[in-house]
Amino acid sequence: MTSEEKKKRAVEFLTRCSLGQTDKVTGWITDDYYFESMKRANGPGQENDPLVSIVDREAFIAYAPSVVGRTKTGLNLQVETAMADGDDVALFGTSNAVTLKDKVYSNAYCWFFRFRGERIAFFREYCDFHLVHTVLRA
Repeated sequence: MTSEEKKKRAVEFLTRCSLGQTDKVTGWITDDYYFESMKRANGPGQENDPLVSIVDREAFIAYAPSVVGRTKTGLNLQVETAMADGDDVALFGTSNAVTLKDKVYSNAYCWFFRFRGERIAFFREYCDFHLVHTVLRA
């Protein structure tokens, strides 16, 4: 894949996941794929729980659709910038959502993807996880 094709695939992967359509992208990820959220603390009420920031392929496929279900019309992710260097792709963007409890969820993100051939092997998300815990998961 060219750099442009990898950027396009990363954007499409992110878009489909943000719509809860992980079933549409399972062929795009490696068998040993994993996702890492760059959180460093648990949310309110979970302070004593083990911190889980890395999940494997199956856990990601099962979890991603549940995030969309916490909003009225999805996360409405917008990718503003995409960069690629070899097997690495970085996307920068925002969300613009309203939760089921009528709270505005507007976050800023950096998403990092590492490709192996034509498939995504690793996906990392940077964002304001305090906002995730206090608005999206509240």
